[in-house]
Amino acid sequence: MTEVVLCPNQIEWLEICAHQYHLSVSDVLAKLVNFVNSESKERKRIVFTQIRCGRCTQATTGGKKATVELNFLPEHIAWLENVRDRCQHSSMSKTLRVMFDFYIPALQASDLDTLFGVDMS
Repeated sequence: MTEVVLCPNQIEWLEICAHQYHLSVSDVLAKLVNFVNSESKERKRIVFTQIRCGRCTQATTGGKKATVELNFLPEHIAWLENVRDRCQHSSMSKTLRVMFDFYIPALQASDLDTLFGVDMS
């Protein structure tokens, strides 16, 4: 288990998806990380380097956060740490929060069905 610090809405999204798709929270995260990693280099550059935070200003720390323990596959930790290093984020938790800030509003229900393995036929 790895401790990460996420925003409450991000934790809630993981829990809702886990419940809706009958997965563990860690499985939801793993599928999302795999999806994000499969995106083009240009898309990942936009996701991880474009500043778009709506919850913070220079004078704040970005709102309330909570620590959660999640199971990560070793390759997911390695990928997230590589992204963190390249983007100069302060922590792997920050990299995850940036990822969630982009993808939570971007993914539609049909995207989630595909992402989490629901047969649409």
